Amino acid sequence: MEQEKKMNAAESLELISSMIRSSRRDLARNSYRPFLIWGYTTVVVSIIELILHLVAEPTTSPALRLWIWWAIPVIGSVLMLIFRDRDNHTKSPLDINIGAVWGVLSFTLVPILSNIIIISGRAGYVILPMVLVVMGAGSLITGIMCKMKPIIYGGWASMIGSVAMSALSLWFIKSSEVADVATRACLAEGYISGQMVIFIISFVLSMILPGHYMKRMFNNEQEG
Repeated sequence: MEQEKKMNAAESLELISSMIRSSRRDLARNSYRPFLIWGYTTVVVSIIELILHLVAEPTTSPALRLWIWWAIPVIGSVLMLIFRDRDNHTKSPLDINIGAVWGVLSFTLVPILSNIIIISGRAGYVILPMVLVVMGAGSLITGIMCKMKPIIYGGWASMIGSVAMSALSLWFIKSSEVADVATRACLAEGYISGQMVIFIISFVLSMILPGHYMKRMFNNEQEG
């Protein structure tokens, strides 16, 4: 009887471990595509915007260039449709909960991105730290729920990026107060470029690298 109890306990532990591995595998399968699609789309569009800022000023209106940011939801949505998972598999409760979290957070981005139209010129770049906070929160929640440290680290990287952008904004404000007109213009250009560079690096760390980690983990599980 004692041996049977020990076997049952061992079997229970193995069953729990198997369920955890299965949940992590399912999460990696369902999450790595969105992480990579939205990560790469955001980074590529941001790099294009940064290049335009560096080479097109002042011939291209900053307010007009802000429309480029709308390429992110358009391209990202199309790619999500093209590369959606066509396998008919049952989603675990963990997948459903994480999907709900990202759904709510994505909805909050709609009014944030809408402000790009309302806020004109360079003031529109105050939106970028807000986006990092939302995406960082999603990554942190996802990483904590599935116990994946790379995703947690990515979420913190996004949060730190938002703080760095706020610090850069504070530096710009303080420096502009004592600068002449010509220097203030140079500070503004450096401020916008710095904001976008931090934004790009943050998305690489919080979306692209965790996405590749989950993809490799899922592929290793498939091969095993």
